[in-house]
Amino acid sequence: MGDPDRPAQHTTIQLSAALAGGAEARGRQLALLQAVVAMADAATDVRQDGDALRVTFADAHAAALCAVELQQRIEADNRTAAVTGVLRIA
Repeated sequence: MGDPDRPAQHTTIQLSAALAGGAEARGRQLALLQAVVAMADAATDVRQDGDALRVTFADAHAAALCAVELQQRIEADNRTAAVTGVLRIA
């Protein structure tokens, strides 16, 4: 299995979602991002830094699903918003 004298190593996936655009759009869309991340499977840590969220996932599949959902929510919001925003995911 492994060396009992060495702790097991775990891989984590970091997802960073940052908003840009007008203040009105950023505030509205940050709430959308927070709702998506709250429902995300396998999110183990969430940190907010201004208009950005940094989320740690236990696996890449869950991180990718969350990233797609974030993009879809922001795109849907931009279709009806007077002031649109921009989402950058890394």
